[in-house]
Amino acid sequence: MGKQLKLILKTQLVGREATPWLEPYRERFGKAAKEAAQEIKGTELTGAAKVQLLNRLISEKLKNKD
Repeated sequence: MGKQLKLILKTQLVGREATPWLEPYRERFGKAAKEAAQEIKGTELTGAAKVQLLNRLISEKLKNKD
């Protein structure tokens, strides 16, 4: 007799987990990232230089806690 194929399905969670205590940080980071992206929109930087500038601006905005 041949081998039988068994199909096993399970639910895999996708996305971020439920961590309500992180929501304020996520909101602050999202706001800072959007503001920084608007600031560098007109620059001619590309590649790694653009990413480094974006990271620096986001970091500064998060440290200021406006």
